[in-house]
Amino acid sequence: MRIWVKGAVAWVALALLPSTRSTAGPYEAAHAAHLRGDYRTYFGIIRPLAARGEARAQADLCACYIEGEGVPQDYAIAITLCRSAASKGDALANFNLGILYQEGRGVARNDALAASWFRKAAELGDASAAANLGAMYATGARGVPQDYSQAIYWTQKAAAQGFALAQSNMGVFYSKGAGVKQDYKLAAEWYLKAANQGDADGELHLGIAYDGGEGVGRDRARAVMWLQKSAAQGNLWAKSYLAVTNLRDAFHDAS
Repeated sequence: MRIWVKGAVAWVALALLPSTRSTAGPYEAAHAAHLRGDYRTYFGIIRPLAARGEARAQADLCACYIEGEGVPQDYAIAITLCRSAASKGDALANFNLGILYQEGRGVARNDALAASWFRKAAELGDASAAANLGAMYATGARGVPQDYSQAIYWTQKAAAQGFALAQSNMGVFYSKGAGVKQDYKLAAEWYLKAANQGDADGELHLGIAYDGGEGVGRDRARAVMWLQKSAAQGNLWAKSYLAVTNLRDAFHDAS
């Protein structure tokens, strides 16, 4: 018996912060300061670099203004910094501009512009942007027409970089047969890749696969394990699925 649960592609909905990037040179000390919350040291390094026009420093500073991390939240300053960095080919800046337009933060919401910024970031190799662009093509409701070939193309690019959210989304495509031949085994393999990185959606879907025996051998113990991992991260679908299956099993045992 398979219990229905909402299956949909997921999004990266938050701006990426400087700590998501690799470090080198002066950015190594800045990165360490950022991680320990030493914003005086962090901004002491980053601000002069941004003032000299270094794209990475401008993009990192932009991200802090978007989220109000160490500075008062200020979308106007953020947009100015991100636009400058994006014009120089910084992927993080392009991605964060996409987030601002997608969420209508500091600018009028414009899904077409969000898609355009995500595409620029994705073409620069940003996995988060590729995942979001893939999700936009999958839904066809956010500034681009529905196109599963494009959805899979961009999602695979992100998944190939080890991006867990995209790996989970690939599982959804194979499970639903959306743009690809339906293949529960491949879906489970993608879910496992995501789940092994702690992705709550991957854990949810893998748990459901084990519960229903889709693409993997039916295994209630493993189903519960993965569902509990997802639920522990606050995934409401996992919590609901666990509650329903517990009732189902109790009814089955009583009958």
